[in-house]
Amino acid sequence: MKIRVSAKAQTFAFDCEPGEKVLLAGLRSGLSLPYECGTGTCGTCKARLVDGDVASEWPDAPAQTGLKREMGEFLMCQCVARADTALEVAQAVKVMPDDACVPAPLPGVIRGTARLTHDVMALDV
Repeated sequence: MKIRVSAKAQTFAFDCEPGEKVLLAGLRSGLSLPYECGTGTCGTCKARLVDGDVASEWPDAPAQTGLKREMGEFLMCQCVARADTALEVAQAVKVMPDDACVPAPLPGVIRGTARLTHDVMALDV
């Protein structure tokens, strides 16, 4: 699927695989899309759907409560595209340098856990 993102009078396009989160597809394609946590907690990756269809894989993510759904807002980190999609973000987007560090999903095994505070846990992966 094709994703077209408009930001600060610029438009970028990238491919998104079926089932791939919009945010990860854009980062994988070398665009510096806005995000901080990438987990649905902060809301920094908020975008507005202009055309197409997206589906949230975690409708109860904490940052969902701050969205204006009637205006088409969604979290790029939690949504997958169901069709070619156009969206807008408020922050500037740039093409990353070729040697940029890009987040990507990797396999792992949790070998140990430790509770650091009432809401923070350390994982040995």
